[in-house]
Amino acid sequence: MPSRSIAVHPSQKAGVSVAWKSPVSGRVKITGRLADADGNCGNGIEWALHHETNKIASGAIDNGGSAAIPEQHADVQAGEFVRLVISPKGDYSCDTTILDLQITRGAEGPGAAETWHLTRDFLAAFEHDEPSAIWSAYDLGPKPPGPPPVPVAHGLQEGGVPTSAYEGIADARIQLRGRYDKLGDVTPRRFPKLLAGDEIPKLTGSGRLELAGWIASPENPQTARVMVNRIWQHHFGEGIVRTPNNYGKLGSPPTHPELLDYLALQFVKSGWSIKAMHRAIMLSATWQQSSIPTADVLKADPDNLLFARMNRRRLESEAIRDSLLAAANRLDRTLGGPAARALETPRRTLYIMTVRSERATFQCLFDAADATTIAEKRNVSTVAPQALFMMNNPFALEQADALAKRAPEKDRIQWLYKTLYGREPLPREIQLGEAAVENSSWPDYCHVLLCANEFVYID
Repeated sequence: MPSRSIAVHPSQKAGVSVAWKSPVSGRVKITGRLADADGNCGNGIEWALHHETNKIASGAIDNGGSAAIPEQHADVQAGEFVRLVISPKGDYSCDTTILDLQITRGAEGPGAAETWHLTRDFLAAFEHDEPSAIWSAYDLGPKPPGPPPVPVAHGLQEGGVPTSAYEGIADARIQLRGRYDKLGDVTPRRFPKLLAGDEIPKLTGSGRLELAGWIASPENPQTARVMVNRIWQHHFGEGIVRTPNNYGKLGSPPTHPELLDYLALQFVKSGWSIKAMHRAIMLSATWQQSSIPTADVLKADPDNLLFARMNRRRLESEAIRDSLLAAANRLDRTLGGPAARALETPRRTLYIMTVRSERATFQCLFDAADATTIAEKRNVSTVAPQALFMMNNPFALEQADALAKRAPEKDRIQWLYKTLYGREPLPREIQLGEAAVENSSWPDYCHVLLCANEFVYID
């Protein structure tokens, strides 16, 4: 679709109406144009122009076609409606129709007439985040009869499916080779002996409560191991067990089994405190290492399997966006509240809504986890659209402008390097910055610093 345009899409059984509510009384002139936005599918549409209940013009366009609305005149009173109705045509499947409608009152010539323009007025209302007082659009489909539906919610209860073979809580027959139509003997419900050992507790009810207690029991070390390994992976980019979803024979064994057990024990002793585990890891000498190795370290552990140095890591998508907002001093750190959908909101990315069916988002561009699958770790890709986003997206440009306005007048380059990179600039970097500003502007220079690898990579 063309930018800054208004389009409607009728359903298969009902039309769509765009209406102008007259703010004046008098004779008005009505002109406009319709065009099919997609010529690859559909059957075209029919249109009709109404003044209140009177049809004053009508027509149709074929798939991929366009047509002008012949000039019409109508005597209107304040509060009356002029409606343009778009209806399905033939064995309609789909047709997005771009509308351009203009209503004028008064003599011809500049400044002598009042004009209401659908596209201009609608977009102005959107930009000010308020409904238009003149224009409206609505579906012409049938309204449901009677009172509004009673709100409902999904609920679960224990006891199996009523009136089925699995009604109530009881032991079930084994499905041989997983086949529901080939059943074996009734088998008592219990935890797998391989995991729970010989002392298998007796289950009451469905067993869900016992399962939860067993998973979170201090006597079950595996849960704590899995959790501390995930926390370690978050800070180092790799876990002590490189396959965090697989601790079995097909997974990778821990590189530091004693360390993994020690962290798991401390995690349980702290009351399963995730915050305490973060603190313990981040205060360690291992976490505080540089990512630049010595020659001996690089030779002894080239793949850094033993964590002889810190892994150089790119920030996650959430941290990249939050860092842009923080640099511009626009990050909203308010806790709680509903999720927002717009990228431009200043709230932390934690509160940006994830829609599983949407894959063309900022989060996906910078390798956020796929919400439709179980992701044991995030991929890290380096592709051109990431650089293009930082260079051209209005969101990134707005943060660069805000950063330039925030920077002090004195020692501005030094302040920018401390704020963005946490270090003093080198003399050569100061010279380059001064030369860049002379040939461009401070917002452009701030934009360059935000696009640099040093802003999104942790050393």
